[in-house]
Amino acid sequence: MKLLTKLQRYYIAFTPIALIACGIAGYFIISSFSPSGSEKRLYFHKAKALADLRSGKVVASDNDIEILEVDPGVRIVEQLSHSIIVEPHADKQISYRQLQFTEFINGRNYKITIRNPVSEGERITAVISKALLGVFLTLIATVFLTNIWATKKIWQPFYHNLTKMKNYNLSHDEQLDLTRTDIDEFNELNQVVDKMTKKIRKDYLSLKEFTENASHEIQTPLAIIKSRLELLLQSESLSEEQTKLIKPANDAATKLSRLNRALLLLTKIENKQFEYEEKINFKTLIERQLGELVELINLKQIKLEKHLADSKCIYMSPELADILVQNLLKNALKYVDKQGAVKIDLSGSQLAISNSGPLTTRPDQVFERFKKGKGSQDSLGLGLAIVKKICEAYELQIKYTYQDNNHVFQISF
Repeated sequence: MKLLTKLQRYYIAFTPIALIACGIAGYFIISSFSPSGSEKRLYFHKAKALADLRSGKVVASDNDIEILEVDPGVRIVEQLSHSIIVEPHADKQISYRQLQFTEFINGRNYKITIRNPVSEGERITAVISKALLGVFLTLIATVFLTNIWATKKIWQPFYHNLTKMKNYNLSHDEQLDLTRTDIDEFNELNQVVDKMTKKIRKDYLSLKEFTENASHEIQTPLAIIKSRLELLLQSESLSEEQTKLIKPANDAATKLSRLNRALLLLTKIENKQFEYEEKINFKTLIERQLGELVELINLKQIKLEKHLADSKCIYMSPELADILVQNLLKNALKYVDKQGAVKIDLSGSQLAISNSGPLTTRPDQVFERFKKGKGSQDSLGLGLAIVKKICEAYELQIKYTYQDNNHVFQISF
């Protein structure tokens, strides 16, 4: 839940309760100071009129009391109401509080209406009560709308800075310029974020510089070592025993060079140093990769089944797209059974590459670094780790399953 929504909920919950409570208290305070004897006077006149009728006195009708003899079957339940009577001489309307009922007295049924003018105090109380209700409703709406406007205005710099932080890229040569406000807490937060960002950027540049230096400084000596060892191996003066000693050293240097390149690639992927992107068509990419691997496929007598339909294109680094598909295909060709089958299915937004073969690694460890299947000592154990990192970098979903003697790698994009 957003902070703005949470604050508004508290205001909505408590403001009306407080205002209603104040309104009720105000109404009773005002009512306590106003005359409230209209009903008492009505019942007083009722008792007097009934006593006069029972004693046989004649009660004259006027604006205040009206007595009519009606049929014995007429019954009116006692009721209080308001009525307005036009005063003929004053030509004005007068508000009355009215009590009406029927009473059977001395064998006769009377319909009795008793009226009493509403006092000025009672009218004032009614007007004030209605006015208070209107004021409180207006106040609630005003407080609510003002709260929304003020909260959005106060938090606008925060959300503006949040957008800047989301779009900030360490690889770009620019500083994170956060907007200053007149709110101390936000400025303090900006200072902390700015300090943290500068440190992160400094660490990032140091790591980037290290990887670039390592790529050059390590590869160059390794290339020299490999070239010298290869020259030694080609020398005719070497004995068989000397050759046996030099060859493992040459193989180790080759493996170390490959390992260095793979680790550097992983570091570059994690640091998002592959900025150039283009639209990748996986169908075209897979067909080109298979063309490069056709000799290996024929040599190992592998049965290749492919179903390449038109699929969704995505934007990513063409170099990483090549590595992604190449590693998956080479992994399938390396671990497939002798004369086994490799299947490639591409359709919509899914790519699945599978190969037949026994289970050599725990499924939950397939994408871990330096995890190699049995019988693959020459492998670095980094191919699938690189595949996983590429998928994470471009938010692709990759899943590995082993079923019916088949290793299946499925990518959703």
